[in-house]
Amino acid sequence: MPLQPLGVLDLSIVTDRLIKLIEKSRDESPLWATLGATSPTFTITVTGAMPEAVRKDGGCQVSVYLFHVTEDKYQKNAPVTGPRVPPIPTQPLSLNLYYLVTAFADKDYVQEQQAMSIVLRCFHENPIVRENVVIPVPPAQTVKEEFTLTMEVETSDEMARLWQAVTVPFRLSVVYKVSVVFITPPAPAVPLAPKPQRLGLTVDPTLSPDAQKGQSPPLHGG
Repeated sequence: MPLQPLGVLDLSIVTDRLIKLIEKSRDESPLWATLGATSPTFTITVTGAMPEAVRKDGGCQVSVYLFHVTEDKYQKNAPVTGPRVPPIPTQPLSLNLYYLVTAFADKDYVQEQQAMSIVLRCFHENPIVRENVVIPVPPAQTVKEEFTLTMEVETSDEMARLWQAVTVPFRLSVVYKVSVVFITPPAPAVPLAPKPQRLGLTVDPTLSPDAQKGQSPPLHGG
């Protein structure tokens, strides 16, 4: 089935892109130069797994967990190809992805807050995330996608309810929204013009009956 050169087929592509972005900022962070010999560099492991799954792995864990997905209402009926809105099957599904970003280092609150500082600085400096997405369905093609990355304003009550659903103790966390992410739709069917049934050909066309008369002279009053 041919596909439109748009969006992603796999949401984990977005998650992996965020993880790589944080890892790059972690490795290049100026924070390490400020710690000095008294506070040696520690290891920060970045994962897309849910917070509960990495609690026992030890060290400092940063979780970028996709926990909620909604349809983007502003792009729902917007034509992305062509002047008219295509049929629903060929209209891309536009999504907003919500990530719960947490830092966990057991009893070491300093490492937790230093790791979260790196994440916040990273996302603040990269409000637009770009990724080359490969759509492997023949003919294979690479699509340049862009996503905006924004911090969501959540109250303490909303975050507490969220952590109650996770069934783990409340820890340092923040919610980020990635938008707009398109799910790659099928390519619209190309309408085939019907084959001609008749062919008209005129060799000596007849002139209009009024063509020989020319323009009538103007009438003048006496």
